[in-house]
Amino acid sequence: MGVLVELLDPEQNKAFLDHYIDYPVDLSEVLFLATANNTTNIATAVLDRLEPIRMPSYSDEEKIHIAREYLLPRVLEESGLSAQPVSYTHLTLPTIYSV
Repeated sequence: MGVLVELLDPEQNKAFLDHYIDYPVDLSEVLFLATANNTTNIATAVLDRLEPIRMPSYSDEEKIHIAREYLLPRVLEESGLSAQPVSYTHLTLPTIYSV
């Protein structure tokens, strides 16, 4: 996280020293793009230097519907199983989804 803070700080990234190639690099005109599904483990100092863009996602209910109506039948067909011997309750798909 310390390196990210240094990279994203305009006061420090003008003279960033890359220890791998042991050469100073001016990163003051660089645009950094990153993606994250979850930001809970990103340090506050790093988050303070980012401009998060939140993208809406499917709700949990929509994901369960997609899994039940489209994904599960496809997997059963591809595996050669018929839908008859497979049984599950309404709690099964949310449990699988949360893993």
